[in-house]
Amino acid sequence: MGVFISYSSRDREAVESIVRALQKARESVWLDREIGPGEQWWREILGQIRECEVFITALSENWEHSRACRAELEYAQALGVPIIPVQIGPLKSMVLNRVGHLQIVDYRVPTADTGITLTTEVRLKRDRQRPLPLPLSRARRNSSGSRLSSCATSSMNDSTTNIL
Repeated sequence: MGVFISYSSRDREAVESIVRALQKARESVWLDREIGPGEQWWREILGQIRECEVFITALSENWEHSRACRAELEYAQALGVPIIPVQIGPLKSMVLNRVGHLQIVDYRVPTADTGITLTTEVRLKRDRQRPLPLPLSRARRNSSGSRLSSCATSSMNDSTTNIL
């Protein structure tokens, strides 16, 4: 899977322009709209984050207020997935934003140039991608065979289980 986009459903229209730009560049894009009826949606989302090569946050105040979006970002960060913050709407403060330390693609007014910038960033991030760590849900064993706990495993299981 190529690109996972984390977004607030309130920003769906703005996100569609990102999807169109990436698909024109022949990038594979996954949104939660692809979850079918009866599927365990949170498990599917976490699986897609584990499989993606690049994680895009579609930043807006709506995204900032979404517990699910914040949990998706935390999970991607814990996995070491390359992250591209894309601003699609107003934000109160970039300093307080969870990805404010990263260079942001300004996509509030989509143009051909911003589409090229975005697709270039996706390709650069994918080229620099690190190998995915072992699945977070598996406990590791030391040389004597006893189980070792993983801080990432317990913290991600706690935060992702309790988000909704």
